[in-house]
Amino acid sequence: MGENQPSIEVLVERIGNVQATVTDIRSTMATKSDHGNTHDLIGRIEVALAQEVTARTAAVQAVANRLQLVEDRLEARKYQFGASILLAVIGGIVGVFL
Repeated sequence: MGENQPSIEVLVERIGNVQATVTDIRSTMATKSDHGNTHDLIGRIEVALAQEVTARTAAVQAVANRLQLVEDRLEARKYQFGASILLAVIGGIVGVFL
């Protein structure tokens, strides 16, 4: 990741801390109005966390797809190079006999 972006492990820890805080808030609410307000706030936090997880998962998948494409291209080049060497050797042998 970039220099300013936290690692996946840090994000997972942060999400775990937020979830623990949310659980703590839910268990220690004083009144029903606090409960309603806190529930709305928690709902927004949960949506934001879900969006972050989705975005990170998509980013990781995009990187994995790009790496697979690079690997496939390298594999194809390896076989093309081998085939060109084989054709050169065959051409050299045929040239000697002609």
